[in-house]
Amino acid sequence: MNKEYFKKWREDNREYMREYYADRYEKNKEKLLQESKKYYENNKEEKLKKCADYRKENKDAIKKRLANWYLKNKEKYSEIRKEKYAKNPDLIRQQSKEWRKNNPEKCAQKRARYRAKKLNQTPELTTEEINLINDFYTEARRLTKLNGCAYHVDHIKPISKGGLHHPSNLQILLGVENIKKGNKT
Repeated sequence: MNKEYFKKWREDNREYMREYYADRYEKNKEKLLQESKKYYENNKEEKLKKCADYRKENKDAIKKRLANWYLKNKEKYSEIRKEKYAKNPDLIRQQSKEWRKNNPEKCAQKRARYRAKKLNQTPELTTEEINLINDFYTEARRLTKLNGCAYHVDHIKPISKGGLHHPSNLQILLGVENIKKGNKT
């Protein structure tokens, strides 16, 4: 029997093989997990090197695969991030701070996109409305200095959801509350 025969057989019986291995795994789960753990411990250095080499050689493919996964699982990703943050808020803050420090150009781009979006979401404002917006920011700074905790000017309907940068859509919130709110209404 030759390799082509086995290759064709595997292709023709793909579903059977999937069921067979799933059933085999369930019947021998504990034993297989122990063997796998033992193998990993005995070959840890080699496995880590292989993984590092693979990541280095397939950087673009991995990035593309992760991006596709993210697009398909935005809600799941959001839940994972929330759970991680709830368990380790200080660690996440520290990692975010380091990321911002190491990626100033990406931070600048994000701020620029936000400003552009804000400008596109700003209707024609009267002088009185511009003064009202400035008053919101002035009051938030005053409250921050007075109370010693951060206050933010929040868009009631987020700009990212089509809300306008207009006095009727602004409110002052504690910074913590605004961050918890995120881009929710």
